[in-house]
Amino acid sequence: KRYHIPVTFKSSVASLPASPLVRTGLFRIYQESLTNIARHAQATQVDVSFSITNGNLSLTIKDNGKGFNADSSEKRKTLGLLGMKERAIMIGATLKITSAPDKGTMVDITVPLAKEQV
Repeated sequence: KRYHIPVTFKSSVASLPASPLVRTGLFRIYQESLTNIARHAQATQVDVSFSITNGNLSLTIKDNGKGFNADSSEKRKTLGLLGMKERAIMIGATLKITSAPDKGTMVDITVPLAKEQV
């Protein structure tokens, strides 16, 4: 709202069958993604999807911003991206960041849910 970037949020999840650790981790990764978009991306649209499929919780954040070279960013170990990766490891998630100059950025987090939670 502060940066006037529209965010479309689509979810098929009625209730979140995950531990407080997973919930907080997902929230913080989502928060950092939006912060990065606001500060760096020069995006005019953000699309977010949140779903549970085949026992996996999936959160995808995609922007139409200026993107970046993911390979050179990996070498610099930027704190925001490093923090997101550490949080993903803490909650047993996989984190994939896809970006290229002038192509926007996509952050995809997948967390396997315990069978009793699905």
